[in-house]
Amino acid sequence: MKFFTKLLIISSILLFFSCEEDFTLNSMQHFPLANSFNLGENSEIIIDNTDLGFSTTGSWTISTWQGGGYTRYGDDYYHDNNTGKGSKAATFTTSVTPGNYDVYAWWCASPNRATNTPFEIITSTGSETILINQREQGGEWILIGNYTFGSTANVIINNANTDGYVVADAIKLEATSNNNYRVQVNITSGTPTYNNTTWNHLNLAPSSGASLNNLQDTDGNATGINFKITSSGFIANNNGPQTGDDSGVVPDGVMKTYYYIENDEQTLELTGLNASDTYSFTFYGGSSYSGDRTAIYTIDNQSVSLNAALNTSQTVQISNVIPNSTGNIIIKMNKGLGASYGFLNSIIIDVNSSSGGDNSTNDLPSALPPLELLRGYEFEDNIGRNVNITQDGIKVHHLSREGGIVISTDGGSRGTVGAYHFKILNDGDTYSGSGEFYRQELEPRNLPAPYFTNGRQAKWGQEYVYQLRRKMTENYQIGNEYVGFMGGKNDYFSSRSGTSLKTEGDHYRYEMNFDTESGGTGNGQEDGPYVPWRRQYFASDGEVLEPGVDFNSNTFMGSGYEKISNDIGKWVVWTWHVKWSYESDGFLRIYKDNQLFMSYDGPNTFKDIVDRAPYFKFGIYNNYWKNPNNNTGSSIQEAYVDYFRVYVPE
Repeated sequence: MKFFTKLLIISSILLFFSCEEDFTLNSMQHFPLANSFNLGENSEIIIDNTDLGFSTTGSWTISTWQGGGYTRYGDDYYHDNNTGKGSKAATFTTSVTPGNYDVYAWWCASPNRATNTPFEIITSTGSETILINQREQGGEWILIGNYTFGSTANVIINNANTDGYVVADAIKLEATSNNNYRVQVNITSGTPTYNNTTWNHLNLAPSSGASLNNLQDTDGNATGINFKITSSGFIANNNGPQTGDDSGVVPDGVMKTYYYIENDEQTLELTGLNASDTYSFTFYGGSSYSGDRTAIYTIDNQSVSLNAALNTSQTVQISNVIPNSTGNIIIKMNKGLGASYGFLNSIIIDVNSSSGGDNSTNDLPSALPPLELLRGYEFEDNIGRNVNITQDGIKVHHLSREGGIVISTDGGSRGTVGAYHFKILNDGDTYSGSGEFYRQELEPRNLPAPYFTNGRQAKWGQEYVYQLRRKMTENYQIGNEYVGFMGGKNDYFSSRSGTSLKTEGDHYRYEMNFDTESGGTGNGQEDGPYVPWRRQYFASDGEVLEPGVDFNSNTFMGSGYEKISNDIGKWVVWTWHVKWSYESDGFLRIYKDNQLFMSYDGPNTFKDIVDRAPYFKFGIYNNYWKNPNNNTGSSIQEAYVDYFRVYVPE
């Protein structure tokens, strides 16, 4: 773990003050900008205080001092001599190819440095100022964050309201791919009047256990990151400071709402993070009242503080944070010593993805890579002809009303091909040879060892990719019920469906049941309780939905989002990348038309007495229609599947 800022003032400290200063520069020093610093040719650029593109305003002092284990970059650096506060600035400027860049800073740290040095980054859309503790770290490149620039990149260091020597030494820019991304969280307890879609609006009463799942990045992509309140002492309000023209460090709509604390330490938790990525957190606290409103934000052993009183221009940052092995980060919040309250209006999370992946976890990009890259063993049932239902390892679990025949149907881009036909009616009639009328399902059989047990069961700890192409026909009716169409199922206790994806009303529902106990005592039962651990609801575009807000919890119908009716009559490719586990090392990524639909890390199934992981099933299963007298507002569900594939990555 690298330390970025640390706001713990020790009463007894070894002093390494910079006491010898070589000479002072007055007024403005400017070094002409050179086009040779274009990052279209070089993926990295360093701007030292002696290089082209560096300029100053006000009176600065050049120093060569270094000590206490902290080194300067190059031959010397500039500092403000701890005087003329608010009148001095140092600017690092370079021309760049428009795009995303990691911005790093280097300074020679010392106990007499400022703990709140403002670094202003001028981006293609505005500017952002963060406060950096220059008493700590130093002597190495410290990541400030990832930013988007146009043709010019500017980083400005000033000495306004600083509490020690301000150092301007060197800045580095590294061009990055689109793997890095930003997540913005607006702390609000009710429906916000500010509805900018680049922000995740919390909309949570501040009670322990309240959560907002699958946060979106600023481009609207689902990230798999979940935000949870884990203590009960936060208080909500909505009278934060306002600039009147959105000229503050965050928009007025974000400044307006906040949580505050009065007494004990409060905590927040982020889950669904990638342990191979690094995260930077920018905290903003703003209050419309004066006085001491200082909050201390802590992650691991890094702490920063910010006085929210009348604040519209300052944020603080904790950088280079690595999640624990389960992908979690805990944020602690305390009042400063002598402060009346502590405030939190927003959190901005910058993700530096080292995996080459996207904003999901476990190294998978938001767009599914070619499955050849994941292939160890491959099985494919590609129905391109009038085959019977037992060919290529597929066995009918419950026969269809038409006797399980393969019908000819429009295959879209695949041409006219055969497809498995699933159709159920809410009329109490039974299907030929089935004895059941509320479900038709298929499951892959005769799959080979060592990848599978008994020809179908997966193995614990092994990754699998399941893919099928499915179309709900124009006859498919949406009712007030859930209808399962794919998932993993354990051998015993038929009520324990494991992990499944369903339609429910006019949205999708992802459901997971698991048991973290291993082994069993007999009767085909697993040790430990049946745990309906997780349910999550999605619009057809993957947007996370909230029961009782986005849809009626009784009728399962809602408005204001993309409904599953958008998918009726269309071929949709569904892909599951899963590691089956009843422990914390499991994960699941579901892709819809090769774009990430949902992401989860943790246990995802039961541990059977016979030690078999789930097997995969697909089809139509309407539990409500077990009783044909149930009126769900629908009477027919019909779908086609024209191929099914299994991949086992090496």
